[in-house]
Amino acid sequence: MPHTRDRARLRACQDLLGFPLRSIPRTPNGQIHLDSGKPAQQRFQALFVTCLMSTPDHPHPWERPGKGAMASITGYLNRVAVHPDRLDVHSNTVCRIAARMLPLLHHRTRISGIPGLRLIGIGRRRLCLQHLPTGARLDLIDTHGTKAHPTLAPTLDRETSWHTKPGTQPLWQLPELTAAEAAHAHHWAPSACTPLRAALMARTMAFYRHPLDCWPAWVDAAPGHPNPRLVWSTGPDARDMADVLTTSVISIPGAAYQDRGRDEGVLSLGDGAITLVREEQNREQLAELLDVPRHGVAR
Repeated sequence: MPHTRDRARLRACQDLLGFPLRSIPRTPNGQIHLDSGKPAQQRFQALFVTCLMSTPDHPHPWERPGKGAMASITGYLNRVAVHPDRLDVHSNTVCRIAARMLPLLHHRTRISGIPGLRLIGIGRRRLCLQHLPTGARLDLIDTHGTKAHPTLAPTLDRETSWHTKPGTQPLWQLPELTAAEAAHAHHWAPSACTPLRAALMARTMAFYRHPLDCWPAWVDAAPGHPNPRLVWSTGPDARDMADVLTTSVISIPGAAYQDRGRDEGVLSLGDGAITLVREEQNREQLAELLDVPRHGVAR
């Protein structure tokens, strides 16, 4: 029966992405629809997903010196939802996530966090941020629902107290984009791979849930190689990963896969492509290094 099949598809999407059934985005005819971001939003999504896919073995260049701050964000996520005008991230620790994403300048030479990200609003359950270079909007939504304070400001102040340590400048408190941040513009410049990375952002939670249950890292293309890589340790092989991204209920519309064996293949969308590579590593040790919940994503 169509109704039964539709219900099964929605529940499969719920299991992969963490959406409540009533909140799963759909088209007017009822099809699951995850990719609704406008071009500016897509550019930010493409940037953001590479920041989240940071691990001790493959740290993002914007990681906090000496400590993987962004690498641990995924351990606190509950749900990610793409809208035409914003990206919503649901978590019960939104202020901690914000503290690890807002940009800092260390000893006038190195940036951690996301260059150009600014706090533009604080509510009781929502932190509103904007990425100045793209104009994209990011909302961090508190799922804890505490009524202890009228806004999240006291909690954010506590979580960002380390932002003013000697040698550290909180760039996110400045109204304009600094020259130091603008030097990183190639990270958010549009490219052939932007739509594919944006699509991965919309499906972020699938990587940390059954059946994938892995910890992927984003690795830029090496000299002489055409594609950046998405690598992970123990868990699904490359074919299983590709099946979720190309044939499941949350498949990327138009995506194709070129199989190169159980542990490697090329995922493409339009003119953009990335290489999927499974590496070997002990996931238990990885969880300890990231300082996140050992048995998966915080609920």
